[in-house]
Amino acid sequence: MKNKLQEIIKQFNIMGPVTEYHEMSGGHINETYFVSANNKEYVLQKINSDVFDNVDHLMHNIGMVTDHLMLKNRGCENFRIPYYYESAGRKYFILNNEYWRVSDYIGNSYTPEASDKDSSIMKKTGIAFGRFDRQLMDLDYSKLYYTIPHFHDTHYILMRIFEAAEKSPSDRLKDARSELKIIEENTYFSDEIGKMILRGELTVRAVHNDTKKDNILFDKDTLEPAAVIDLDTCMPGYICYDYGDAVRSGCSRGEEDREEGMALDMELVRAFSEGYLSEAGKYLTEPEVRSLSLCVPAVTLELAARFLEDYLRGDQYFRTDYEGQNLVRARAQLKLFLDMKKRIDDVTSVIEDCIRKY
Repeated sequence: MKNKLQEIIKQFNIMGPVTEYHEMSGGHINETYFVSANNKEYVLQKINSDVFDNVDHLMHNIGMVTDHLMLKNRGCENFRIPYYYESAGRKYFILNNEYWRVSDYIGNSYTPEASDKDSSIMKKTGIAFGRFDRQLMDLDYSKLYYTIPHFHDTHYILMRIFEAAEKSPSDRLKDARSELKIIEENTYFSDEIGKMILRGELTVRAVHNDTKKDNILFDKDTLEPAAVIDLDTCMPGYICYDYGDAVRSGCSRGEEDREEGMALDMELVRAFSEGYLSEAGKYLTEPEVRSLSLCVPAVTLELAARFLEDYLRGDQYFRTDYEGQNLVRARAQLKLFLDMKKRIDDVTSVIEDCIRKY
């Protein structure tokens, strides 16, 4: 592997031997490596071209977003963002039908552990994503491509799972019947946001679309957010999904691969909401504010359906470490969703409090 990474990094005009490398864990989609060469540190990624079938469009979007944010933060000492290198005029290199890219490694930083969930971290996570979304509000979203069609089209995703069920091997379908029943009984959770979109009430914006706490790097010295990363899903979308996905992923005490602890923690919801809305709240329209709490259970049901669909189709999308992991992930998200159904009014109250405050 070392020789392969050496060959790839040379294509980006980075000379010198690879002195250290290791695979970086955490991502569901791409294959990522830390590499040290020429007394500098880099991140090498093999792009999953089954998920991102047009790498030119993918890297165009990342370039648009990073350029825009660099202008917004010019002169800001605390601002950091990955710089992507070019190979023959493109920000990727093809080797044996594999698409590779290279960026600077953002040093002296860390990502909190999945289990490291306290109010301080979630408020700072909210500040980072709120600032990110706010600073992209004047980026012309029409110049961005939809790199994954229907990425947060909740109704479409919920309908696809029943198609997958019809074509799934009988043993997998048998194991997933109770989960399919929960999704079928709750598809109406996609209706209200879908109607708001159809009525043109929600503003299309350039958004992150994958606002997990794992996609924030924190500075080791200041313990403050240093960078928003994993920009692959930056494309046109709706603010409510950035808010909802962050609450889904960061505001329970549970972990993605376990059902234990999968319940909404309102202390964490308040902390994240205060951070996010302190940055973005006053720039949101009234319908956008109304959509935030609706999206919390909707995006959770959506992800449960995506995990379950991938399980039924044979694990083609999300990387897995063991047989049945996507089914476990789906069960965990559904447990969280069922708790969220009971907490929508509580989440709405928190959002309203924060809007009045900021």
